[in-house]
Amino acid sequence: MMRSRWFVLFALPIYAFAIAAPLSVAVGAICAGTLAVLALVRCFVRPRPYGAVPRSLALVLLAYFLAHLCATVFAAPYPSNWGKLLGEMWLKLLLISVPVVAFGLSEHVRRAVKLLLLVGAAVAVYGIWQHFSGVDWWHHRAAPMTGGQYMSVAFFGHHLTYGGHVMLLFIVSVSWALLSRDVKKLERALAICAAVLTGLALLWSFARSAQIGALVGVLVLGIAIPRRRKWIALAPLLAMGVALLATPALMARVTALFEPGAEETRRNLWSSSVQGILARPWLGFGPGNFGRMMQGYEVPGFYDTKSHAHNDFLMHGVNAGALGLLAALALLILSMVLLWRARRGAVRGTFLLTGVFACQAGISIAGLFQVYQTDDEVEMLLYFLLGAAFALAARRQPSPPDSP
Repeated sequence: MMRSRWFVLFALPIYAFAIAAPLSVAVGAICAGTLAVLALVRCFVRPRPYGAVPRSLALVLLAYFLAHLCATVFAAPYPSNWGKLLGEMWLKLLLISVPVVAFGLSEHVRRAVKLLLLVGAAVAVYGIWQHFSGVDWWHHRAAPMTGGQYMSVAFFGHHLTYGGHVMLLFIVSVSWALLSRDVKKLERALAICAAVLTGLALLWSFARSAQIGALVGVLVLGIAIPRRRKWIALAPLLAMGVALLATPALMARVTALFEPGAEETRRNLWSSSVQGILARPWLGFGPGNFGRMMQGYEVPGFYDTKSHAHNDFLMHGVNAGALGLLAALALLILSMVLLWRARRGAVRGTFLLTGVFACQAGISIAGLFQVYQTDDEVEMLLYFLLGAAFALAARRQPSPPDSP
């Protein structure tokens, strides 16, 4: 029994991350670092986590790291930004460290993810309050505005960052509400509340790219639902449509996309990024050199920001060229294939496997209009959820430590 209790201690940092991630990027990063260290320790503790991570996935992740490492080494005449490389790479280790640490603790993984969703829903209440009150007491300022409406940012610094974060929470919450099997009425009610609250916070974040990603994610969930229950997936879709039509500010944000000259900054950043990629096609400019790329390949026109490409895939190309982009696409496609296969034979945790699959689809579409993969608050949540899903999909689960 003592050994069993000691073994379960590995689950504590997973619960800590679940509580911290929606509240603080700094504390979440500390928890992520703790998980990385414990993953090394876990490799020397019985039962050892062999098979916790599919070998193909680990190899593709390694290829992604190597592509960006080479892009940094051969960035000349631009600087090699080693700190930027480390900052953009290490959170992706959650994809490996979570299933390694959690190997044999699948029940704790499910509970931790549900706790994460409930904490995220509680934070969403604060985000909703920001929209109506206009007060951001956490940052000691007024909440940011768009079109005369206050935007929800919760404890984050930007509405697009919070939009990407809460988009992932919303998709997994909808999956929890629709796909959980044999749950008690209380848990079902909590799942529905989490979906409603995170959905409202997403709407009032006014992050259009994240809203589009959420719509795609829910559509993917509808595909995964058994045929006799597919009509249930219409509920969140109808709710999103009604909320959009009933909120003039949201409708104004959507219709603004079709106005002449709208989104000129995005179009110019996309064109500039393409010009830069064509100039250095194989390894790009190296992480952290987007501003320097813009100095040489900026197309004429209006810009309200020049900090990133406003497109995840173009950002991969600027940072690490075709090799980095191909590695990123391989990681995306392989993770989705493995999750889809795993959900077919899953007995428990289907909601998480399917929900994270939908998250990958949603954030990929959202990433066509915004950079999320190098946004720490979004990235750490995405790769934690991926790691948790692969922890449930591990091929060989060990016997409990106190069993014969």
